Amino acid sequence: MKSFLCSLMLLLIGNSAYPDSDTQIIEIQFEYSVSADVFEIMDNVSGWWQGFTKPEYKIFWAEKYGVSKKDDALFETYAHLRSKYYNDPSQSQKDILKNRNGFFASLESDTVDPIAQAFYTSNSLEESFGKLKVFLSAEELSFLINFYKNFESKYKNLISESEQEFEVTLDKVRKAFDKKEVKVYFSKVSDFYNVKPHKYRVLYVWWPPLNRTNASTSASNIIMRYNPILHKEIDSSDVIAHEMIHIISNHQNSKQKKALTHKFLKECPDSISLRTLRILEEPLAVAFGQLIFNKKFFPERFEYASNLYNSQWINSMARVMYLPLLERFNNGETINDGFIKEAAILCSGLTASATELLGE
Repeated sequence: MKSFLCSLMLLLIGNSAYPDSDTQIIEIQFEYSVSADVFEIMDNVSGWWQGFTKPEYKIFWAEKYGVSKKDDALFETYAHLRSKYYNDPSQSQKDILKNRNGFFASLESDTVDPIAQAFYTSNSLEESFGKLKVFLSAEELSFLINFYKNFESKYKNLISESEQEFEVTLDKVRKAFDKKEVKVYFSKVSDFYNVKPHKYRVLYVWWPPLNRTNASTSASNIIMRYNPILHKEIDSSDVIAHEMIHIISNHQNSKQKKALTHKFLKECPDSISLRTLRILEEPLAVAFGQLIFNKKFFPERFEYASNLYNSQWINSMARVMYLPLLERFNNGETINDGFIKEAAILCSGLTASATELLGE
């Protein structure tokens, strides 16, 4: 009985004393980059791709600075340039059973969006332009340099806030993640997904002063859109943890993504009616990045019944997966060792319950 209680306690708390001799430890850098900040502001203000760029930037910019005919002409040329070099084959395949990513997030690699990566992986505009010179024509590079110069007096006011205030935010998250057990945790999550540990970069960029924040991934970068002043005191550790799961999941090879998608949907076919990433990608990010992460490292924040995400499907799926996932994870299993079938059975139970509630 005593042995059983000890085992149960380890399962619920989570064993952070991993035997990590065979585990490669990931590297997570927390930085502020002028080039990433300027790029995020102007790329979104341009509105070059509706549904991809964040409209909050353009709304703020128009209200604060206005948009002239010359600005619109520059944005139009910029849109052509961005569209020319952005190439993600998975965007055109809407059938998740045929898409190379299945229902998992796409790996937006250097080849998909090389212009963005030139800014994200640099620290200054000059460094970015040096990288862009490799594949842009002389005329295209000249346009881009002049594009940023044209708006410099305006975006400079915004990035000055970032330069002054983001260090406080960065200090907080560095302290939260600069612990061996946290790095080992994400390394073990990489093992679960059969992904070789990578070097990841977390970049904080300027975001309008709104009562919400935004975060996303791009290749091996996590882009944290926070207002440097309004959101300075917010602890964004679990947001980063959530995005870390996405960025690790992104790096699964396409063969595995497709195989797991087919296996899951065979057991829970009704879930295909959901938006692609809501089926399993987001529930896994919530389970690993919020529930398990907080239970292990910030137990005072752990709230199983809280509103974890703005989707009741994702909330419910994450909660029912939590304990089975934690047990398999603590046992050193991978995503291919039975978890997918178990998750699909849980999914099938949820869809059946919904049908029953509707009286169908």
